[in-house]
Amino acid sequence: MLVYTANVGSHAAPVTYRDAASAMLPDRHPADNRSIEIQIIGSALHDADRQFWDNEVENLRRHFATKVKERVDARDLSVFALAPQPLLIEFGQLLSDITGVDVRQLHREPKGWRWAEDGSQLQFEVQRPTSTQGSPALVIEISATVTDERITAAMEPDGCIWRISVNHPHNDAMRRSEDLRAFRRTLRSLLNEIKAAHGETAEFAVFPAVPVSVAVEIGRVWMPKADLPMTIYDQNWAASGFTKAPVIR
Repeated sequence: MLVYTANVGSHAAPVTYRDAASAMLPDRHPADNRSIEIQIIGSALHDADRQFWDNEVENLRRHFATKVKERVDARDLSVFALAPQPLLIEFGQLLSDITGVDVRQLHREPKGWRWAEDGSQLQFEVQRPTSTQGSPALVIEISATVTDERITAAMEPDGCIWRISVNHPHNDAMRRSEDLRAFRRTLRSLLNEIKAAHGETAEFAVFPAVPVSVAVEIGRVWMPKADLPMTIYDQNWAASGFTKAPVIR
């Protein structure tokens, strides 16, 4: 079991061993009586602070190198992560070359990490820009709707907006493990399409409004040697909209 938590805004986001272990049963069983933990909680900085992202990304990378890279072997890895979305994407990128990763989703109703496997299958709709002249932006709206005006307010107004969306986005939309796998397939195909449309020297912006499991999978799907560099934008109400977070290369 691998647990990663960091402050979301001004709120701590703890994940207990008991909650995570019980969510794995009966399909999986914890290999040890404790999890591998990267818990960066209690920072005096918040996501509206300029230094927050550099500090948190560096902390995540160092903890991952010492706590995960040196301990993970061929066994499957169950992942439980709660953090701001750009950090979850960076965390996913660090996980990308580890096989057998099972990323879990925290549900609100009923509360917990066990896949609910209820509700209708999610249908991911891809919307393409009418023109590919300008810088590409990828909007991923699964937890909430993101209007074009919010995108153009954050980046240059002539940007080309690509979009992955579902009907009726909401916080508990990701209920089924198969839907998460379907999202991975959709994103992988679209990243190739964006590169083909805009050229291999382009860089694209990502505007995520997604569940935690999807944020991690965005980072896992993105391949540094194959895909375009991406800049992650984070919705921050203290900053009155989307603001740039770290660039993932």
